[in-house]
Amino acid sequence: MFTQSLNRRSVLAGIGSALTLTATTAAVVSTTVQPAAGDAIGDFLAANPDAELLALGAELDAAWERERLAYEVSDYADKAGSPDADHLDDVWDKLVDQAGEIVHRIIPLQATTLAGVMVKVRAVAWCYSGKPEEIETDDDHYTSDVHLALGIAKDLALMPAVGA
Repeated sequence: MFTQSLNRRSVLAGIGSALTLTATTAAVVSTTVQPAAGDAIGDFLAANPDAELLALGAELDAAWERERLAYEVSDYADKAGSPDADHLDDVWDKLVDQAGEIVHRIIPLQATTLAGVMVKVRAVAWCYSGKPEEIETDDDHYTSDVHLALGIAKDLALMPAVGA
């Protein structure tokens, strides 16, 4: 049973470990998106018309994971009544902003492959906290084009063969 008390040192150590892990994961992911001379996969990605979009997708995935981890720590600290809860919430807010900046870099890019489209679908899902089933397509404030676009994103994200 876990009996360690929550304090600033343990929370920050946990965040540090989690961020190190996600940074390492992001580095591994980003190197798979960067072309390497003479590497068949690297050559394929370099020739991929959505290479920039795919790289941003990897950045978003890593940023999103950091955001989720920070939220869990912040939420735990808040529920435990930690005096650091407000600070940890600020850290989480900054990570949300970082992921949002990546989404804004994704928006103007045109996807020309299904993989590129799926990066944009993940960006839409990020806007809905990662729950495609909760993408609102029937909000009365939306125009028809927004209803359709959100419906397409939701449909693609929920298709097992595409969104998996």
